Amino acid sequence: MPVRKYSGAMAQVVRFFAIGMSVYHLLYVVAFFNYFGVELYGAHRGMSLAFILTLGFLMVPATKTAPRDRLPWYDMVLIVLGLVPTLYLFVRYDEIIYFYSLPSPTETAIGIMLLITVLEAARRAIGWPIVVIGSFFIIYPLTCQYLPGILFADGNSVSQVMGTMFFSFQGVFGVAMEIFATVVAMFIIFGVAIQVSGAGEFFLKLGLATMGRYRGGPAKAAVTGSAAFGTISGIAVANVVTTGSITIPLMKRIGYKPHFAAAVEAVASTGGALMPPVMGIIAFIMAEVLEISYWSIVVAAVF
Repeated sequence: MPVRKYSGAMAQVVRFFAIGMSVYHLLYVVAFFNYFGVELYGAHRGMSLAFILTLGFLMVPATKTAPRDRLPWYDMVLIVLGLVPTLYLFVRYDEIIYFYSLPSPTETAIGIMLLITVLEAARRAIGWPIVVIGSFFIIYPLTCQYLPGILFADGNSVSQVMGTMFFSFQGVFGVAMEIFATVVAMFIIFGVAIQVSGAGEFFLKLGLATMGRYRGGPAKAAVTGSAAFGTISGIAVANVVTTGSITIPLMKRIGYKPHFAAAVEAVASTGGALMPPVMGIIAFIMAEVLEISYWSIVVAAVF
C-alpha cells in the first residue's frame, strides 16, 4: 500500500497527529480519563475512528497517480467529512445511543457522510472488494422489499439504516470497533515498538539458528521466526516487515523465485498472528461473540 512522504511543516503535523493518536489510546486503556470523572466508553469509539480516518486520508493516496508529497484538496474535504460524524458521536454519545433508531434529518445526513468516508478509507487500505461487500449490506435493507423468495424482507428507510449502521452498536461502532479501540490498538503500538527497537531480530535469529542448517533453511526459518515473533505481536504486517526483510532476500539467494519467497513469508506471518498469547483481532472478536474466555481461544489456538 503506497503512502505519502511529507517534508517540512506538514511532516511535523502528521508526526504530531500520529503520536497524539497513540498517546490518546494509551491514556484511555489505563483509565486516565476516569480519574477526572470522564466516562468515555462508547464515545471512545468515535474518537478512535476519527483518528483512523484522518490519518488514513493524510497518508494513503486515492490513486497510484495521486500526489505523494502534498495533501490534495479532496482529501482535506474527506478529512472534514470524517471528523464531523465521528466527533458528533463522541460529543453526543449518551443521547444518540438511546435514540439511534429515530435519527433526525441532520443525523441521517451525518450518517451518509460517515458512510462515504468509511467506504473510501476501506477502498484505499484494502481495495474494491471490501467496498462492494459493504455496499451490498447497506443497499440490501433499502431494497429487500422488492426482492423475491428468501431475500424478501420488510424494507427500511434511509434514516433507519443510517441510525442502525452508524449510531448503534450493531454497525460501524460495534464489537469489532470496540475491540480495536481498546485492545488491538495497543498491540499495534506494541508491535511497532518491538520492530523499531530491534527486539524482533532476536526471534528471527532464533529461527535461523534453529533451521538455517537444514535444506530450504531460510524458508523454514521464515516459518519459525514468524511463529516466534507472533507470540509478541498479533499483527501480520509487522511480522512481515520485521522477519521478511531478512528471510525473503535469503530465500531468493538460494534460488527461490521472488514471488514464492514473498508468499512463504506472508503465509508464515499470517499464521504467526494466531500464536498465543498475543493473537490477532479475530481472537478477541471470537471471545466476545461466543461469550467465552480469551484463554479458551488461546488453548484452542495452541492445538
